[in-house]
Amino acid sequence: MKATVSTFAVCFFLIAFFPSVSGAAIDYPHVMPPDPLPPHPRLFVNQQEIDQLRKWSEEETWLGKYLNVTVEDLRKTVDDPKLPTANRGANVGIARKAHSYAVAYALTGEKPFAEAAAKILNAYVPLFPQYSVTGMKGKASDSTLGECDWAIHAASAYDLIYNSGVLSDAEKQAIEQQVFKQSAEAMRQCNHRYRSNWRGRAIAGVAILGFCIGDRELIEEAINGYWDEEQRLIRDGFVQHVAWSILADGVFYERSVHYQLYTADAYALIAEVARHNGMDLWNLEVPGHPFDAGADVERTFGETGKKTVKAIFDSPFYEAFSDGTLVRLGNSYADRLERTRCYEPAYRAYEDPKYAWLLRRGVKFARPIAGGGYLTKEQIAKAKAKADRSGDAPRRPLGPLELLWLVPDLPEGKFDHGDDATVGVTGRHENNCTLLPNGGITVLREGIDPKSVGVQMTYGDWGSAHTHPELLAITVSAGGHLVIPEVRYHSYGHKDFLSWDRQSIAHNTVTVDEVSQYPQDVPDPWVVERNGKHARGRPLFFRAGQAFKAFGAECDAAYEGVLLSRAVALVDSTVVDFYRCRSADEHTYDYALHIDGTLAHSTVPLSEAADEPLSKSLGYQHLLAPRRGKVDGEDQMQFETPGGLMQIDLLSKGKVAVATGHEDLQGKTKEALVLGQKGKDVNFVDVLSFPDRQKWKQIAELKNLPQGVLGVRLIAEDDSERWVVSSEAGKPFELQGQQVVGRMALLEKTASGPLKLIDQVE
Repeated sequence: MKATVSTFAVCFFLIAFFPSVSGAAIDYPHVMPPDPLPPHPRLFVNQQEIDQLRKWSEEETWLGKYLNVTVEDLRKTVDDPKLPTANRGANVGIARKAHSYAVAYALTGEKPFAEAAAKILNAYVPLFPQYSVTGMKGKASDSTLGECDWAIHAASAYDLIYNSGVLSDAEKQAIEQQVFKQSAEAMRQCNHRYRSNWRGRAIAGVAILGFCIGDRELIEEAINGYWDEEQRLIRDGFVQHVAWSILADGVFYERSVHYQLYTADAYALIAEVARHNGMDLWNLEVPGHPFDAGADVERTFGETGKKTVKAIFDSPFYEAFSDGTLVRLGNSYADRLERTRCYEPAYRAYEDPKYAWLLRRGVKFARPIAGGGYLTKEQIAKAKAKADRSGDAPRRPLGPLELLWLVPDLPEGKFDHGDDATVGVTGRHENNCTLLPNGGITVLREGIDPKSVGVQMTYGDWGSAHTHPELLAITVSAGGHLVIPEVRYHSYGHKDFLSWDRQSIAHNTVTVDEVSQYPQDVPDPWVVERNGKHARGRPLFFRAGQAFKAFGAECDAAYEGVLLSRAVALVDSTVVDFYRCRSADEHTYDYALHIDGTLAHSTVPLSEAADEPLSKSLGYQHLLAPRRGKVDGEDQMQFETPGGLMQIDLLSKGKVAVATGHEDLQGKTKEALVLGQKGKDVNFVDVLSFPDRQKWKQIAELKNLPQGVLGVRLIAEDDSERWVVSSEAGKPFELQGQQVVGRMALLEKTASGPLKLIDQVE
């Protein structure tokens, strides 16, 4: 991250200083907190909610049992709690324990728990002057991110025991001014002043501590931003962060679901402490920033407009495939729709049935954790042992804050992709398919069945250094599995992060001349867009019809002088993929698909596996033991995958290689299918089908089509045919007497009848 801080700070500092692209300054709402603030507890829970939680635990068997086990464990250390030391490395965990003690006190009324929390908080008073502010702007911890986590737990612990009688007025004064105030001052100076997930955590921490100690200056900055005397925005507050960071379709601008949920959690923290202090930030309407159009700067699919934070909680549902799987775009650990603590207060705020549905879903123990690894066997065993002791807890809290946020009488909820919806301002969900034009993500789904076929394409703006060079990349889901997945994110501490994750050949798109797409065309793990040039694609069309579903996008920013264009159609469970590459100069184009499966059959004669990698270029050196061959435009390969047999018909000529991709952290590899062509104008035409779901007697390329038109024939067992055609320029053309006016169309022909136009993108 360090390499990007100054670049992003300058970029967004300039955006804040200058008028919007429309020529008028953004009219941000200004939200004032009440005066005076309500009594403690007033952060994440108030006394009425504590009483409600107590009553609920007496009535709900699983919750009562869970609390009994939790309190029993805390009693083992309550007389001798672990205290902070000059080494701040353990402080987040220590504060979390103080929070747990305080929650136990709030729910049981047993004073020893309040005393244990007070011992920890008082121990910080002499230590805080010894803690220097780190370069990453942490004081109790080593960075702003850790500082926010520490503040959540320490401030809430203080809030919950404030009226317990275990702290004197002098002790309260010392904790507030010598500890909490100093922690907040460190976070105010976060190295990220605008837009990023770091800034989101910074303003959350400042808000929590500001409301905790009643510091109106801290509250003002956390909510409304920090402005200089000339009314120039110096640091984001909640209002500006929502305006800039949540794109008009609800996607977080960094385009990683992991960082989106991390920021959504920060918004939930701010909105909840504000709610408990008489302010409604959950429903605050914030104007869209002119730059939040992201990939859709041309406004092809609508203008940006006023939005609320709800959009950031909604969009992950519509990024997911029908089985709940999420694609790991960019630096992301999130691989499925799964409850996180921020959806508890989000449900309270909006009572959205899909949030309730999510909160009712279980959390897997063997989930990826920060750093790209997995929980150890010992950690899993410990978690399961506690689960066994507490019994069947369908909504087992993952920490003290989530326990406080649990919603009593939560309904079962409902969600699938069958209902049409608007996502944010510009996002559209129609007939099981989703267009998120600003974030640059489109998902075509066969249906709502978890085993149905779906295909996602990504084409959005680079966003931040958490993005990967994957413009016009696809992923495919079938049988409840990602059969063509995104690269397994190894974390940016991994030795091969730059040479694999950050290389275009590791993604399901085209690489030109064995060099990654801009801005990753330079070997820098934290590269950013340069000289005002943006790395983004343009959405061209979206069709979610009954007969076929289609999407197309193009990109001239990935490679200088090269136009890349991809059009994908979903016909029942068959994916038809047209990838065009255009340039005035000759280039080498490599089209890659990474397949979670093994090659079972090939009509292409392949060589023996080579001892050397596919190439020594970045990314390519991880494609091992390549078996090479040539395709003549009528070849076929079949792969056994966890989602069933997948057939790929290769309808373009050129070179082909099947290689073994990089191991993930569990030692698993993917098969990489790489098609290569050299030229000025190159087309890759491929069809992905699943014989167990949809059987075609023959799949072939349509010949003798008008210039700029590509097409595929899908021939059924009864000799009926479906033709999928794609027009490069989108100009009208005629096909056997049928007039086609759109960029993509589906036509049908029976064994004895004429060709008929079924549907088209106009």
